[in-house]
Amino acid sequence: MGKGFSKYMLYAIGEMILVVIGILIAFQINNWNEGRKAKALSNEMLIGIKSGLESDIKELNKFISNQQIVMNSQGVVSDWLKDKGSFQDSLSQHFALVYVSTDFTINYAGYETLKQFGLRRIDNDSLRNSVANLYEVKYPTFIKYIDVYQLFLEELLANNSKHFTELNYMGSTMKPLNELKLKADNDYIYNLNTLKNFNQLLIYSAYNLNQEMKMTYSKF
Repeated sequence: MGKGFSKYMLYAIGEMILVVIGILIAFQINNWNEGRKAKALSNEMLIGIKSGLESDIKELNKFISNQQIVMNSQGVVSDWLKDKGSFQDSLSQHFALVYVSTDFTINYAGYETLKQFGLRRIDNDSLRNSVANLYEVKYPTFIKYIDVYQLFLEELLANNSKHFTELNYMGSTMKPLNELKLKADNDYIYNLNTLKNFNQLLIYSAYNLNQEMKMTYSKF
């Protein structure tokens, strides 16, 4: 009786140990699967951010190129307003480009998804800090520069009807109604020069942002 009971107890203990081991293995497999899913999700979000960043870099390069063309025309018109030369047909296109502003739309989709699941999904501390700094600090700051540029542009447009019959972005009819009055309008000249100077600052800021974006992109 005693030996039989001992064998039964040993068997029962053995069964319990096997059950515990089975539970631990199942738990470990479940954790491994969850970890694998989390890693796959993190990689998917990083791919989304990287793709959006690549698109943003291309858009910013276009922005810089366009605004440089605009700034050149603003400089040409500004110089003409200072000299005594008469209006030339070639100036019509430059006058039209003075009023051009370039759109820059940021792709936030990948970053917004990452924020929903937590920035800690990015294991690399350097990459995580760069991404957060870019989207939370650098982008908003640059958008503010664009907003200020729009305000200066609106100031220039406020006096536009006094000197032109219309605003033509193709540059075919942008000829002042009276050259002498336009050159004597200090408000118009001030607003144009302010717009031109801030455009230079905007382009400089765009160059700096471009470097930040490329640096962040290189860390993926």
